Amino acid sequence: MNYAGFCPETTQEAFACTGTHGGHANFQHGHTNFVAPPGSLSIVYQYVVFCGKRESKRRQDMEDLRYPIGKFDRSKGPNTPEERKKLIEAIAELPGHLKHSLTGLNGKQLETPYRDDGWTVRQVTHHLADSHINAYVRYKLAMTEDNPTIKPYKEAAWAELADSRVTPIDVSLALVDSLHARWVVLLRSLKPEDWERRLTHPEAGLISLDMMLGLYAWHGAHHVAHITELRKRSQW
Repeated sequence: MNYAGFCPETTQEAFACTGTHGGHANFQHGHTNFVAPPGSLSIVYQYVVFCGKRESKRRQDMEDLRYPIGKFDRSKGPNTPEERKKLIEAIAELPGHLKHSLTGLNGKQLETPYRDDGWTVRQVTHHLADSHINAYVRYKLAMTEDNPTIKPYKEAAWAELADSRVTPIDVSLALVDSLHARWVVLLRSLKPEDWERRLTHPEAGLISLDMMLGLYAWHGAHHVAHITELRKRSQW
């Protein structure tokens, strides 16, 4: 019987003890089963704790890379008029921030994932265009129909299509610039009662235009931060 295991994160050999005195104790770490030998009372939780801390740190680091400005807070109440004004301004400024974040990057850098198993910088850029096209159309649907049901799209699959993988980023930069110009005109035209208009997302349920405003202001900053934080880490 193999009494020793290796921590998947560190390859450090150690025994795992679950506190069972005598006999064989089994402990599962991830997909690996470890077995402590009889009489191993003196070999207690160091291995388990050590691997657990490493795994916890790895997950936190991954979370930080995925959400460099934090997650969107869906529990926040309605925006005030002043908050809406600032959120609309953030959407208006997004094309400039995106362009600035990409300035000077070469082809190899554009093909670099912003994190392990993440989208490349090029895919992130094209995703912003894809996502905000959908957002703009959803606003227009909600403004012209009563509680329309929208059709979700598979963003991960869209990001794997040829236009997201090989198209020059200038194409989406121009698209986002023009799209946001029209979108902001629409947003600034909404009356106070319009922000209460809703649409139905098949998975998320009822969503107000007010909540969507905060979501897409966050969404733009979220993906720009993917690029700027990658540049900081890579010293580009």
